[in-house]
Amino acid sequence: MKQFLTLLLFLGLLFTSGVSYVSAQDEPLTKEEWQKQMTEWTSKRDALQSQLTKLGKEIDDLKAQSSKLDADIAA
Repeated sequence: MKQFLTLLLFLGLLFTSGVSYVSAQDEPLTKEEWQKQMTEWTSKRDALQSQLTKLGKEIDDLKAQSSKLDADIAA
């Protein structure tokens, strides 16, 4: 759970810094610069989504393990 909250905090900070970065630019981007940024942000998004999926699976596995241990104690 702590890892999940840390990831959410990281995503929030990443989003905030991205908004700050975009608003801090003085001149418009060329098409090539825009495409490069979109490629970079898409790559970062995909990596974060992959990490989030892995953490979600880890949480589910730990919940299952906890339930099994609780059942073993009750038996």
